[in-house]
Amino acid sequence: FSQPDFFSETPRYKTAADPAAAQRFHTASEEAMRRARAFAAKRPKYPAALYLVGAAYQNEASFQISMNNAWLAAVRAGHQSYQAHRELLALDSGYGDAHFVTGIYNYTVGSLPWKVRWIAVLLGYQGSKERGREELELAAAKGDIVTDDARTILTLLYAREKRYDLAIGKLDELCKRYPENYLTRLDLAGLLVRNGKPAAAVEVYRQVLATPGFLEKTAVYNNLAITYRSMKDYAQAEKWLRLSLSGSSLPGRSRAAALLELGKTLDLAGRRAEAVQQYRLVQQAANFDNSHREAGQYLNHPYREK
Repeated sequence: FSQPDFFSETPRYKTAADPAAAQRFHTASEEAMRRARAFAAKRPKYPAALYLVGAAYQNEASFQISMNNAWLAAVRAGHQSYQAHRELLALDSGYGDAHFVTGIYNYTVGSLPWKVRWIAVLLGYQGSKERGREELELAAAKGDIVTDDARTILTLLYAREKRYDLAIGKLDELCKRYPENYLTRLDLAGLLVRNGKPAAAVEVYRQVLATPGFLEKTAVYNNLAITYRSMKDYAQAEKWLRLSLSGSSLPGRSRAAALLELGKTLDLAGRRAEAVQQYRLVQQAANFDNSHREAGQYLNHPYREK
């Protein structure tokens, strides 16, 4: 969702899932919608019942987007979810959780590629990214169930829009609420790098490494190295990459990434012959995420930062 091409007609990133698991999810989603509708039919004008209906259709909309890239089906389900929660808000304007669905709906429909959006508009589905952000902020501030979900979505939206200060603010709130969750801090460090604050990112990465029981250190080593490299501290970058490569149980994908980044670092440090050795080691290992092609590119031409 945070990828720049998420709303494009031909996104490069597509979620892969086991077909049997996808079918189980779809079956459960249909059952959830059926039960929610039945529950609401017995309790007309009951806010919590309307909330369940909207939540069930929200799951279906998410499924259609992420698993099938089926925008029209997602818009239909999203509209059902939106209608239920809009009706809920008409009954109880203070029901903060309902703003989560209406916010996502408004933002998503307002972001649809025109190829799909004109059909949605003809069918009466209209949205606004600005209104969507406003409602998600309301959900984050006044919700009971979805406050953290709203903060997470807002982080993604603000990062996608390159409004990094706002994204960092939302992530910082999550870090304070869940200090034991290192994933939020890893994302925070990544956003700090994007926002031109690598020294602050280094401090966050070091805090993660100091977390008791944290085991996924090699990924942090690699990220630390890239962060130091952005600061032109090639000695520190090399140190962390060699530490990453020293691990005896380093996964193949992580090893290929570390070798490639070490080659780039050595190229930038003016140590071309050593950089070439690393690129050749990448090509001798298994190919991960086009690592062979990228290594071949830098074998022909030294790596230079853009």
